[in-house]
Amino acid sequence: MKKEVEQSLNNFLKDTTFPYKATSNEGPSGAAAQTGTTTGKMPSGSKPSGTAKSGSQPSGGAPSGGTTSASSTSGKTYKTATAYIKALNKNGKWITYNAKKKTATITSMKAFVKHCKTASKDVGAFDGLTRQQTENKLFATSGSSANHFDSTISKLLTANHAKYAKLKNYKASYAKAYQSDLKKTNAQGKSIQSRLNLYNPLYYLTSYYDGYNTSKVAKYWRIRTGIDQTDTALTVETNLALTLKQNPQVKNVNFATVWGQGHTEAERTGNYETNFIKWVNKSLK
Repeated sequence: MKKEVEQSLNNFLKDTTFPYKATSNEGPSGAAAQTGTTTGKMPSGSKPSGTAKSGSQPSGGAPSGGTTSASSTSGKTYKTATAYIKALNKNGKWITYNAKKKTATITSMKAFVKHCKTASKDVGAFDGLTRQQTENKLFATSGSSANHFDSTISKLLTANHAKYAKLKNYKASYAKAYQSDLKKTNAQGKSIQSRLNLYNPLYYLTSYYDGYNTSKVAKYWRIRTGIDQTDTALTVETNLALTLKQNPQVKNVNFATVWGQGHTEAERTGNYETNFIKWVNKSLK
């Protein structure tokens, strides 16, 4: 994981022309995330530099539901790479920068999380205690518009009932609700767990799960994420990439998590649609 973070940072230092203005690059309808600009702000998907690159984003804009970057450098302009690294080290040194080689190393994953990856969601981020998350609605059944689906949370609530009961606003009904929902089936007779398996790509990609070798896996994969997005841990996309690389049906995995970008169509350089089309054409040759 430390290697992935360092690779992302060093890609950024290689790609970026200073002066550089850091932006949050959020997923919602912020102008910087939707249109090309000549103000020095970096639009989502374009090369991180002091000037905008050719090719503006499509008019469709970015997806809803994104979050801003966690980095404290957002919104400021940095004349040099050294100045940018200095800003990242403002509240404690965790990056060492070699100006001659233009490369950087970090001290630890803990330091990276502290400075750039602060969690933005509560525990139970996707399966909320009151079924309030959007993901809960994916598992709706007849008569219920949202259901619990996380068996791990269910087990924890049951095993630690006495401990959790002492916490403010905790309700004994939480554990029972999870247990009840996990037993439900939909109109086709499919269980919550079987539907969760369909939602989990790793179920079909790794021998850890029963779904391994039960499907035809795509030969070519391209994965891009903004490393600053705080919706999930960096392990989510990294686990997917590593699992794909170990799957014998997969020929190539083109993976990058992009420094300084949040929950958006993150690209190291250029336009995400153009880059994707080029990748598809190259893969099909």
